[in-house]
Amino acid sequence: MTSVALLLLAISSGYSSVWQHRQTSDDDAEINHKVLALCSLFIALSAIAQLLINNQNGDLYTLRQMLENLAYFAAIPLLATAAIATSMRKVWSKPAWGRWLIGLFAFFELLRRMQYGEQYAQFIAAAAAALLIFAAVRQDQPHNRPMLWSGSILIAAGLTLFSQGALLTGMQSTIFFSACLTAGLPLFVMGNRRV
Repeated sequence: MTSVALLLLAISSGYSSVWQHRQTSDDDAEINHKVLALCSLFIALSAIAQLLINNQNGDLYTLRQMLENLAYFAAIPLLATAAIATSMRKVWSKPAWGRWLIGLFAFFELLRRMQYGEQYAQFIAAAAAALLIFAAVRQDQPHNRPMLWSGSILIAAGLTLFSQGALLTGMQSTIFFSACLTAGLPLFVMGNRRV
């Protein structure tokens, strides 16, 4: 069942990435939408790695763990940040997004080495969920609102209830987290489309 959930997540997030990328032009004003496409791509790569790499020894498993961390500790905060920036009609430059991504890597590594990895994962879940809901509330295009609301709520529920940073640790589930992202990501990126 886990394999099916991961396969569906890989397809859904891959589709979301391609769809979002095709909606953007080379205009720097659409950098927020390109970041959303990149986040979806990171999640797709993580799902593919979890699906294909099962051997817990060697370099391939290290690659899998790196892609899982990239999806959770970089893509999820980037997704929430891009959602807020889009809803507030703020445009960050490419270097600003690059610095934010490097900062997320550094912060993750620092807290992991300080043995606060679990608390940081829970912080990511709670903060990203709150920011996604806030971005949906601020959506000013009425025809985008239902999709953005649905996608934001599904992703927020997956993060807070079933992810590795679930606020109730006994409820962590790869299957349910993947299902929430599978349904939520396409709705979320389509709800953030520019009209």
